[in-house]
Amino acid sequence: MKKPSIRILGLCCFLVLAFPLAAQSTAVLTNPGNAVKPVTFTERLSDTWSKGWTNLGIYNIGTTLENAKTFIFVHKEKEGTTHVSQLAPNFRIGKRIYDEDWSAGWATIEVINAGAFKGFYHAKDGTGLERAAAFKPGDGTYKGNVGEINQKFAMTHAVSYSSGQEVYVFAYQKSDGYIEGRRVRDSTNSPFIRSDFATKIKPNLKGLEMIKRGNTWYLLGLDSSRHLWFYEVGSPDTGSDKAGKLVREAGVLEMGTNVDRIAVWADTYLLTLDQNADELKVWEIADAARGLSYPVTLSLAGLTDIGIEADSMEPFSVIDAANSTSYQGVVFVDSRSGSMKLIQVKYPITN
Repeated sequence: MKKPSIRILGLCCFLVLAFPLAAQSTAVLTNPGNAVKPVTFTERLSDTWSKGWTNLGIYNIGTTLENAKTFIFVHKEKEGTTHVSQLAPNFRIGKRIYDEDWSAGWATIEVINAGAFKGFYHAKDGTGLERAAAFKPGDGTYKGNVGEINQKFAMTHAVSYSSGQEVYVFAYQKSDGYIEGRRVRDSTNSPFIRSDFATKIKPNLKGLEMIKRGNTWYLLGLDSSRHLWFYEVGSPDTGSDKAGKLVREAGVLEMGTNVDRIAVWADTYLLTLDQNADELKVWEIADAARGLSYPVTLSLAGLTDIGIEADSMEPFSVIDAANSTSYQGVVFVDSRSGSMKLIQVKYPITN
């Protein structure tokens, strides 16, 4: 199958939207260059699972070569089946360390692999119930719930990041664009804190992700018209009253290719998946001299006849202690067919 080319059709700035973020000028997004850097994809594992896996996440336990472990979390919303398995350095799914049946309806699950907290946030479909759970720091096994809240909105998407010693979750309601900030702590005194941040952004965004450029975090969302929306997130550096809050819309990027799924890798690389073309692409989100603009350097490679139609995809990094080597890749799970693919990705690291 011939793979379609990708190009930037246009870069546009935000004009008018009816939601109550601070009224500030939006940076025009520019593209100063189109240098292409080599990216290679290698299929390392293709397996057939049962159908219905709707949520996927990757997390790491340990910080050194000797104790670092990588785990894969998968979940079925309709049945509640939940598994956690270790991901071996040889790109194989290893020992299963968690196997439980939850109640049905946990549609929104964000595996938190940020800062000092390792666990997940989950929200139940059609209700205002939200929970935070933690993994044990030693072996990565399930520790249990560390907090729970109930509210009037049923959140449909979530994304997490860390800033300083704090771990934050943005919980998003897709139909009306309502978004709230959460602060997550595995602590007896304050296990799960609801922050005072709430606003509205563009509705019907999917694939919410966090990208960090310099010292600034941005919330990234994809709409149905192939636009990427960027929202600047406050930090302790910009004032304690702005930490963990969206402070303004930063820009809109119009893409010239079909995008069904997005993921962010190493805070810098944007992965996009075109399900119709079975094509995975890596975009480098680079800094510009002016600061807040998003020049895009394309690093392209197609996956030929690999048949990816993923409902879930997640970047990962696995450390092989024996060889002192780190491997990067992407795991795909297709809930319709039950297929699972693990792709190793090699790309140039830039600072």
